[in-house]
Amino acid sequence: MPYEILFGIGAGAFGSAFLIISGIFLSKVLGGMVRPRVKVSEMNEGSRVELLGAVLPERDSIQGSHSGKQCVWLEETLEKEMHRKGADPTKWEVVKVHRKNVPFAITDGTDKIRVGLDHGDIKPKREFFSKGEKERLVEARIDVGDKVFAGGIVEKDEFGRKLLHLSHLGIGDRWRYFSKHILIASLFGLQGVILILISALFLVRGAA
Repeated sequence: MPYEILFGIGAGAFGSAFLIISGIFLSKVLGGMVRPRVKVSEMNEGSRVELLGAVLPERDSIQGSHSGKQCVWLEETLEKEMHRKGADPTKWEVVKVHRKNVPFAITDGTDKIRVGLDHGDIKPKREFFSKGEKERLVEARIDVGDKVFAGGIVEKDEFGRKLLHLSHLGIGDRWRYFSKHILIASLFGLQGVILILISALFLVRGAA
């Protein structure tokens, strides 16, 4: 069998795989975008929901060491500036990361739902603070009172209270979050299309 046909079959298989991955990812993202927002007071156990609301701590909040902001989720990353040869000579290397959080809920004015942080894609706000000439601290936070969008499955905790098994949570505009994921899915799909076109070209050459 000519090598063109073998290469064409291989490229077609990889291209098809990229398109399938893109389709699955895109369907999940679009499902989250078009799913209507539900009032917390109307949420039922087992349902998949999207909601907008404000962050409410369930106990004492924590404080950013440099910003002084009260928050419920905090990740502090110490980075050191590294110099390398090449087009991008400056790079920040992570020295250490410290993360902590306290139990919190999201309220939309009708009721509140506790948030389970065992899983989920969290997109916090970030602030940068200089710690000398070659070091900086990055504070990633979800502050008390932040307006957030979140999605997940409604469950009940051990006390019978509503609990959101989180799939994603971000600050502010959810369309910015989803547009990024749509772009990623589209890039996968584009690679798949290119590979399938290459596959067709080699198959035609091999059969000629």
